[in-house]
Amino acid sequence: MNRVTRGTVVLAVALAALSCKGDPTDSLRGGVDHLVATPSSIFMFSGDVTSILVEAVDEQGNRQGTSFNLGTVGAGITVAEDDSFNLVFDENGNQVKPKNWPRVQYVVTATGNTGNSSFVVSAGGKNLTIPVRIIPNNLAQGTLSNAAPALGDTVQVIAPAPFKFTPASVVTLTGAAAVTIGISADSSQISFLAGPNANGPVSVSNTILSYAPTIGVFTLTTAAAFTTPPVSFVGALSSTTAQVGDTVTVTVAPGSNLRVRLNSAVTFGALPGLVASVAPDSLSMQVIPPPGVANTPATISNVILSFLPAVPLSLPTSNNLTVAGNRFAGKDDPATAPVLPVLAVNSDTLLFFDSSDFIDQFYRIDAPAGSNFLVQLSWPGTGAAPDIDLLACNLACSAFIGGFGGATGSLPENLTLTFATATSFNLWINVYAGTPPARYQIRIIRTS
Repeated sequence: MNRVTRGTVVLAVALAALSCKGDPTDSLRGGVDHLVATPSSIFMFSGDVTSILVEAVDEQGNRQGTSFNLGTVGAGITVAEDDSFNLVFDENGNQVKPKNWPRVQYVVTATGNTGNSSFVVSAGGKNLTIPVRIIPNNLAQGTLSNAAPALGDTVQVIAPAPFKFTPASVVTLTGAAAVTIGISADSSQISFLAGPNANGPVSVSNTILSYAPTIGVFTLTTAAAFTTPPVSFVGALSSTTAQVGDTVTVTVAPGSNLRVRLNSAVTFGALPGLVASVAPDSLSMQVIPPPGVANTPATISNVILSFLPAVPLSLPTSNNLTVAGNRFAGKDDPATAPVLPVLAVNSDTLLFFDSSDFIDQFYRIDAPAGSNFLVQLSWPGTGAAPDIDLLACNLACSAFIGGFGGATGSLPENLTLTFATATSFNLWINVYAGTPPARYQIRIIRTS
């Protein structure tokens, strides 16, 4: 009997303790604990329409029947309950909205072009704010701090909110070169220097939305046209006619503040020329035009204004050139090979173009005693074809000189020549296989 009494007491104490802690299933009957949206946030393009599901759940994630109310709706969007969602039939067979249903669906429309918006849903005494990010279809336009600056002035493009510039942003002008200087601390402005001849809107790439920096990149344009003072040409060619292999001089226009540089390049239409030398004062350069130039200006790249060295320009000459004839007469026969000038030691590089009129072509060099030469042959193309060999031979070309280092099937071909005694010899350009190119280039350097 005592045993039964003691057991009853223990059970009573246990039940009392359990009563103090509460029923472990209370949370299942505790009503709405929080609201869940699927998806939890929305990214939309301007004009898009999408749906979002909101559910009321208890502490353990079980759905709870309740009524839903739409609260504050932010700018740039409209939100409406989807009346066609989850309809049930009433006693009369009509489709109606259920009462105390655990979920509701809303239809969201992006009416603004861009924005960081949201809307609020309430149910069971709980509120849920759902973020909505609007991605623009039509970009807002940037503004310019100065739409018509003087050359050398620093200009800013100001991004409209909520756009931001990034370190990868690049300024591009219509008709002119630009150099990006940097962006402001708040990333709302980008600074640049502009070259001459700009005339049109400015665009800036790799721009982001401040509220969605990873969603994509955009290119902003300015509403206003941007103009800079014109510079129409770099200068003049010393001649309007030349023969193949001739050197002409490009002289910078007086008073223009233009300068050519050591890395300046020259083209005649689609044909590249050779820069033989640039004057120490950067006011002139020696240019070798290629064969085939017909009434065409030379375009000089990497030209600068002396007060704006950060902005490289590409400008034509004020006059045109025609290349007619060939000063290397007799090059098809070793006995009549044209004589190339003797170079000074370590002071000169002889560069010249020639047209490939024959399968074999010869050039004579009268080498002083103790002289050494590096010779390079190149031609247009990305591979070795055609296969052209660079050789050296005696004046009759009955014997080779210096081996066959320039007959490798490579592009370019290179040959090293050494002469202990004074020697007259021919360079022999031989089209070993394939179709001769329209032109080729020879570079000769005397090293001793």
